[in-house]
Amino acid sequence: MRTVTEPSREVPVLAEADVVVCGGGPGGFPAAIAAGRHGAKTILIERYGFMGGLATAGLVAPILGHTAHESDTPIVQGILKEVTERMHALGCAPSWEESLREWGIRFDAEALKVVIDEMCREAGVEVLLHTLVVDVVKEGDSIAAVMVENKSGRQAVVGKVFVDATGDADVAYRAGAPTTHGRAFDSRNQAMGSFFHLAGFGYPDTKRVKELHKLIRDRLREGRFRFYNEGFLNRNAYHTDHTSANMTRVGGDPTSVRDLTRAEMEVRREVWKLVRYLREEVRGFEDCYVQQTSFQIGPRESRQVVGPYALTGDDIRRGAK
Repeated sequence: MRTVTEPSREVPVLAEADVVVCGGGPGGFPAAIAAGRHGAKTILIERYGFMGGLATAGLVAPILGHTAHESDTPIVQGILKEVTERMHALGCAPSWEESLREWGIRFDAEALKVVIDEMCREAGVEVLLHTLVVDVVKEGDSIAAVMVENKSGRQAVVGKVFVDATGDADVAYRAGAPTTHGRAFDSRNQAMGSFFHLAGFGYPDTKRVKELHKLIRDRLREGRFRFYNEGFLNRNAYHTDHTSANMTRVGGDPTSVRDLTRAEMEVRREVWKLVRYLREEVRGFEDCYVQQTSFQIGPRESRQVVGPYALTGDDIRRGAK
C-alpha cells in the first residue's frame, strides 16, 4: 500500500480527567455515570451526536439479558433499572416490573437518547459528542492520553484510567493490547445487519401476519430477497405504530471501512426492494414506507480484547461466578 508521511505537530490537550470513557454505548455510558457518581472527574467521548450505541444508532430492540433464562428474576438492575423507569415516565418503555415479565425491555430510541443525556449531566460527566478516538499516546506500558478528531481538529484527552467501550476494542488495539477477531481458525466474524421500521399500513391480524410471513419466506426461497428471516412485521420497539424488523444480513469486517460502506448500501437496497415489492404486489401495503433505518450497520462481532479469563459457554450454563 502506498503511504504518505504525516508531519509531526504539537497537539492541544482538550481535557484532562480521572476517568476517560471511549464510547457512549451500553457499556460506556453506565461506566461514565458510575464513575461520576463516585466522585471521579469523568469524560465520555462519543463519535455520534448522541449516546446509546447500537441501542440508539442501531435501533436494536428490545434490550435483552435483564432476567435469568425463562424467569422473571432480574440478573442486572442498577443503572439499567433507572434507565427503564425514566423511559417509562416518558411513556416510552414498560415499567421495570412489567419488563421483568417480558423477554426483553421494549423502548423508544429517542427517549433513550435524552435519558442518557440527563443521567450523564446529573452525574457530572463531561460529554464530548461528534468526537472520534483515533489513536493513543503511551508512557511505558500505560495509556497517557487518547488522540481524538472532531470539528475542532486533532486534540488529546489526558486521563488516569481509560475505559474502552468502543465496541471494536479500538483503544486496546491501538495501544498494542492483544485482541482476537472472529473465529479462531479463519478470523471471520458474524454477519452485520440493521434494523428498519416500516409504517403506512394497518397492522394485520394474527392470521394475516402468518400469511404474509409465509409469502416473504417463499420469496426468500426463490432468491428474490437476501434476508435471513421473513419477519418484516415484527414489532420489537415500544411503540406499535410501526414495525421493527431484524432480518438483514451482510458479511464483512466491521473494522474495514470498505466493508462497512458496502454493507450499509446493501442493506438499504434490500429494504427498498422489499418495500417496492409490498407496494406493487401485496394488498394493503400500497402506501407503506420506510419510517427509518438504523443510523449505522450493526456489527454482531468485532475485535475482542484478550483478558485474564475468557468466559465459556459452560460458565454461562452453570451460572459460574
